[in-house]
Amino acid sequence: TPMTEAPRPIPHLPRLVLGAAWDGRGVGRSGVAWMGPNVSAAVPMGRWLPSISARYQAAVSEGPPLEEGSVALALQVRLPIQRYELRMGAVLRGATVIRDLGRRQGEQNQLQGRVGGVATLMIPVFSWARLVIGADGDVVAVSRETSGPTATEGTRLRAFPTFTLGGT
Repeated sequence: TPMTEAPRPIPHLPRLVLGAAWDGRGVGRSGVAWMGPNVSAAVPMGRWLPSISARYQAAVSEGPPLEEGSVALALQVRLPIQRYELRMGAVLRGATVIRDLGRRQGEQNQLQGRVGGVATLMIPVFSWARLVIGADGDVVAVSRETSGPTATEGTRLRAFPTFTLGGT
């Protein structure tokens, strides 16, 4: 009788995927470069990877400060390529952007709702750790200024962002 090969076991999917990253991004319309930490949690569901993330970004370019704190929901499809994994999907992000006008004038805030896309490449490093390299971008769909002084004479203002494009 011919020998038959035993079926290969399905690779174990983790129940929860935790991530920590350092982001760098360009901020559209304002001429600012941002950098900062990003943390995320995801739950693999077959080919799908829904996740939630939070990030803080601060300006690293010259001029008046402009910074962001945000939370995002993403849904990515997982595409295995040999031992690697390509992930692509959509992102919904809620952000608060703070523009510092200086000591005497205070700051202005803007709440933003953004939509965008994300693409990442997952590279296994150890059985318990992965290196993930990614790029993402989003555009402001809705925004509202929430607070701040109206008198800004003599202050060089940075525009609030209309989009962001970055990497992790």
